[in-house]
Amino acid sequence: MQNINSIIMNSYKFCLITDNADLIAQTDLDNVYVIQTLDQLKSLTPFRVISVDYNFILNHQAFDLIKNKFQRLIFIFNSPSEKITPYLFKQSLPDQIVFASNYSNQIFFEQDLVLTETQQNLTYLNLAADLNQEYENIKLELENKLDETKLDLLASRQKILDSNIRIEAMRKILYSVTQESDLHRIETVLNELLPASSKATWIKIIPVQHKQVLEVELNHQLNTTFKSYALPNHAIYFIKGDQKNFKKDDLNLFAKIRDIIEINYNREVDYTNLVLTQNIVRKAFAEFNHPLAVMDSDYCIIQSNAAFKRDITESDKAPAFSNGHLGQKFTENINGAIFDVYSNSIALDNNPTKLWINLYKNKTEEHYFEQRLNQTAKMKELGIISSSIAHELNNPLGGVLSYLQLVQMDLPKNSQWFSDIKAMIDTTLRMKKIIEDLLIFSRTTNLDDQGTYKVADLLQESLSIHEIHFKNENIKIVNISEHADLSLPLSKTAFRDALHFIFSFYIEKIKGFRKISSQKTGLIEVKITPDQNHNFKEMSYSIEFQGNCGHLDEAEKSKDISLLALSKCLNDQNMHLEIAVPKQNWISLKVIIQKS
Repeated sequence: MQNINSIIMNSYKFCLITDNADLIAQTDLDNVYVIQTLDQLKSLTPFRVISVDYNFILNHQAFDLIKNKFQRLIFIFNSPSEKITPYLFKQSLPDQIVFASNYSNQIFFEQDLVLTETQQNLTYLNLAADLNQEYENIKLELENKLDETKLDLLASRQKILDSNIRIEAMRKILYSVTQESDLHRIETVLNELLPASSKATWIKIIPVQHKQVLEVELNHQLNTTFKSYALPNHAIYFIKGDQKNFKKDDLNLFAKIRDIIEINYNREVDYTNLVLTQNIVRKAFAEFNHPLAVMDSDYCIIQSNAAFKRDITESDKAPAFSNGHLGQKFTENINGAIFDVYSNSIALDNNPTKLWINLYKNKTEEHYFEQRLNQTAKMKELGIISSSIAHELNNPLGGVLSYLQLVQMDLPKNSQWFSDIKAMIDTTLRMKKIIEDLLIFSRTTNLDDQGTYKVADLLQESLSIHEIHFKNENIKIVNISEHADLSLPLSKTAFRDALHFIFSFYIEKIKGFRKISSQKTGLIEVKITPDQNHNFKEMSYSIEFQGNCGHLDEAEKSKDISLLALSKCLNDQNMHLEIAVPKQNWISLKVIIQKS
């Protein structure tokens, strides 16, 4: 029964405890559960709102039975004269006191509404408290994170500051090191700049062979910490004044400084080698014996050497080719000389213009040498022919001369035939002289034909042999040695060959010079004089030849075939040759003769 009543009571929110029939009659029994007896009260379950008839509780002393069974409590008094005892009021603390005359079902709903509002307010307060607590927790967490962030930010700022200091130090070090090439100066710069951005207090750069001595001193005498790095042929030491190890950032900085110094050192070495190579190439280009020039497709000269300016042109534009084109090999006649031209294209970095390097190799001497070889072959054949002719004519001519001389002896001086016979004898003598010259010309050089000869006569004889050649080339001879009284022991044929080489040299040089100048007439001066510039213990003479035949440089002195043959021929006779340029476009050949 109690269980059933409990179930029934639990289905109500409101409860009325009274045995007053009037109150019960005014009660909405559908919403309010009514307890009328003490037994029912003893089985009371909790209600949201309980209205208690004060007289009922007081009469039955049942307050303890309803204690803790309500959320809102209402006392109902039957009249205003009833008063609640202080003890009961203190124990119950009713939420509302009403008189029976004012009783209605509305008081339950009002208290329920108050309770609901109170619960809502409590819920709101609890929610607000939870939210406040969550807020405080979040706030505390954010403050902690903010503090951590501040600390991280300060640490980051310090790192940034340290990094900026290191970067600035690296910038200054990099700039300063790149401006210096001397390792001692670099060491001084590092000692000035590096201590401000690292724990290193001393930097030392030494040759590799001094490493052991320095490390012994650092370890045992100075009691310091150091870090060394290898450089080309040297070592760099970063030294600290205490026993603490370097930080990782310092070690990274030291490694970068080492790399900078090594790069700068290698750059300086490469630059020095590059400058040396450039100087070698520039010097080789300038001193190259053959004409050399770099030009564009319009023959405008970019660069040329001294030989080019001397032999080709001094202007800013090279003469255009007539026998070939740029990029080819061909032969060209330039300024009366014959050149083999070797033209090749070259490509320069960052230069879109196509350039050409042209090498001019002077083959004039080779050309003349070939001509002389041909001429020598012809002369050899001519010598054989002339020798045969001379030998064939020599004996008959001797007979003719003897016969004419006998006829002249038999004729009276007043004979009308005397002059004719004399003219025939003179003609025969001239023919005899020509045949003798032919025999001399065709005879092989032999140093064994030694004898004492008058130099002026041999000189005049050689001039006579070349007389026709001089006339054909319009060359005039000024011989001021005809009356020189100088007789020497020498080989006639060898000395004659030497004179032949001299005159051949002047003839070829005058012909070549005439092609590049306006000169029409060649001139050769010959004189024999005592030479005062030689050893005074022996009497010296010189035969000097001078001709207006153009320029002769040092290279030609050692290459000209006539001069080489002449020098060899004179040396074989204990004579020697001196070559000089007395004035512009004149060449002097002086044969020095020692006379004991």
